[in-house]
Amino acid sequence: MTNDHPAADQDTAAAVLEIHLENALTGATYPSVPVYGVNTMKQILEEYAEDIGIRPDKEWLCFRNRRTGLEVSDANTTVQALGLEPGDTLRFILDVRGVP
Repeated sequence: MTNDHPAADQDTAAAVLEIHLENALTGATYPSVPVYGVNTMKQILEEYAEDIGIRPDKEWLCFRNRRTGLEVSDANTTVQALGLEPGDTLRFILDVRGVP
């Protein structure tokens, strides 16, 4: 992952944290993903969707911080806004109903 957010706070920009990814529908996981607080859910998806069996163009998604239960559907939400901390799991909640 890159830290390409132009308005990033210096401390946030420099801090890399490792999180885990999980496809809530299939249980597929991807451990130890390095991210920055300014990375968006969209950026993480673009990088790791295939690794955990997600087709972003075919599936409706929500993003959940497993530790806190905070859930969002906006792919522009940042790691920091979702409250992810080192060792947390980012769950991708899939709903394929109604999606062609």
